Order: sequence, then C-alpha cells, then structure tokens
Amino acid sequence: LHSSLSHSIPSLYYMYAHIYELSYRSSGHVYKARVKGEDNAFVVIKYVDMTSQLESLGLLAQEISIMRMMQHRNIANLIST
Repeated sequence: LHSSLSHSIPSLYYMYAHIYELSYRSSGHVYKARVKGEDNAFVVIKYVDMTSQLESLGLLAQEISIMRMMQHRNIANLIST
C-alpha cells in the first residue's frame, strides 16, 4: 500500500484487505481491495490528492456525476466520495 494512501486514509486498513495499486496517473492512484469479512466483495479506490489537482476539480466533479448515474455489471459502482 502506498504511503500516500495509508497516511491519508488510515481507516482503509480496518475496512479492506489485500489493497494493491492498479494504476497511477497524474490525476491520482487507483487501488483494488477486498472487503474484510466478505470473500468475493471487491472495491476499487481512487485516491486524488486535491492539493495538487485544483485545476482538475471540474473534471473530477464530472467523473463523479457520471459514475453516480452508471449502473452496469462491467463498471464499478460509486459507493461514496
């Protein structure tokens, strides 16, 4: 687990197991994790450091808006922001 995520959101250790990085872009890190206590429940976590991404705030808001509307078995559902 990258230190940027573990220092920013320490509660992730209590909620998820086997957290590993899927990708890194200038917009942030993307991780996959297994929900603790549930064998086949996985989540994707996108971590964006807003202090360095202020110019991309509009694009991030648009991405969140689109993800809230999407309901498809091949697309990760938005749980929270």
